[in-house]
Amino acid sequence: MSDVFLSIILLVKNEAERLPLTLVDIDKKLAKVGFLSEIIVVSRSSRDNTTLIIKKMSEAIRNLRLITNEDQRGYGLALRQGMLLAEGQLRLVMNIDNLIDIDKFQQMKSYFENGADVVIGNRTKITPSILKVRKNLIIQPLNFLLSRLLFKGIKDPLSTFVAFRSEAVENIFNQTRYHFLENLLEPIFLAKKSGFKVQEAPLN
Repeated sequence: MSDVFLSIILLVKNEAERLPLTLVDIDKKLAKVGFLSEIIVVSRSSRDNTTLIIKKMSEAIRNLRLITNEDQRGYGLALRQGMLLAEGQLRLVMNIDNLIDIDKFQQMKSYFENGADVVIGNRTKITPSILKVRKNLIIQPLNFLLSRLLFKGIKDPLSTFVAFRSEAVENIFNQTRYHFLENLLEPIFLAKKSGFKVQEAPLN
């Protein structure tokens, strides 16, 4: 078993402007926790200075790893690559916008300690007010339909803050096929279908 407890996985494409602040913030907060961690950035065919910035920042952030993905088949393939190459016992995917702070992971840990294999961070209470209009018009109705049709018991299947136990990762991400999807619906669906314990953690 790896000594790395948590892998943070960021999928980026042409994010040279936003990436540095997000990496600095994540690194600063991970330095305060009592476990080993790593930050994995998967660059999805970036054409700006994203890759160069990651390489330069890795000199200061020792646990930062770059994975270059030049395949054009989409988010799902980059996610699969990042998840399978990560070394953490737990592997968390989050958005580059950093709207959900890495500190929120602490609210998910207890679910893994109680046997969960996949933990979905429910963003309902922490979505920034600036996004509420969009959330109410698009995300909320979609989540409602998905939770009724495919993901019973999960209120936020479109969450972008989801963590997987390493044992589940090997099974789930070797099955993924719909690489064009820009979300985690397929891995979550496969986790439930394969009998893994999937739980939702309200974030606040």
